[in-house]
Amino acid sequence: ARVQEATSLLPDYAFKGSEAAIGTSFSGIVGALVVVLITVGACYAFKFFKKKTGTSN
Repeated sequence: ARVQEATSLLPDYAFKGSEAAIGTSFSGIVGALVVVLITVGACYAFKFFKKKTGTSN
C-alpha cells in the first residue's frame, strides 16, 4: 500500500494535495487517449501481420 501511495500519479482521481475535480477530468481524458492509442496500434499490427491476398493480373 505504501508503494502504491508513493508512486500513484492520481490517487483517488485527484492531484496530490488538491480536492479539485480537474483530476477526474484529466484521468478520463488520459484514459480515453490511451484506449485510442491501443486501438490504433492494434489495427496497424493486424494490418501488418495480415496475409496479403490479391489477384494476379
